[in-house]
Amino acid sequence: MAHIDVKITKLLSGDYRVEKTETALLSKTDIDDIMCSALEGGITYWCNKVDVVENEYYGEYAHEQISRGGSLRIHDFEEGESYILTLDGFIKGVALALEDGYGEDWIANGAIDAGQIDAIAADVIVQFAIFGEVVYG
Repeated sequence: MAHIDVKITKLLSGDYRVEKTETALLSKTDIDDIMCSALEGGITYWCNKVDVVENEYYGEYAHEQISRGGSLRIHDFEEGESYILTLDGFIKGVALALEDGYGEDWIANGAIDAGQIDAIAADVIVQFAIFGEVVYG
C-alpha cells in the first residue's frame, strides 16, 4: 500500500490548503523497463545513438546500465550534442515528470507501475532527466 502524507494549512483568508504527498517504490526492474521503452522507441525520434560510458556493461543490455549505477551517453542528432544519463539524473527525471503533472496513472499499490509507462512516457522521463524539461515531442 502507498504511503500518503496529508498536510492541511489554514490560510489567512479562512480557506484551507490541502497538500497530499504519496510515496511509492521505484525498483531496479522498473528502471530497466522504463529505460528499455525509452531506448527501443521512446527517444529514437531525437536520439540516434546511445553508448555505455563505462568500459563494460553492468547488465546484459544497455537499458540495464542505469539501474546498476552506470551511465549512458545519449546522442541528440537534432542538436548535435550528447548528454550523460546517470541513475541520479533518471530519478530526477521521474520526479520532475511527476511534479509537472505527468504520470497520474504511474503509481499503483505503493509502487511505480512501469506497465503504465509506455515509450512516450519513457521519453518524457529521459528528457526531464537530461534537459530538465520536455524539449521534443
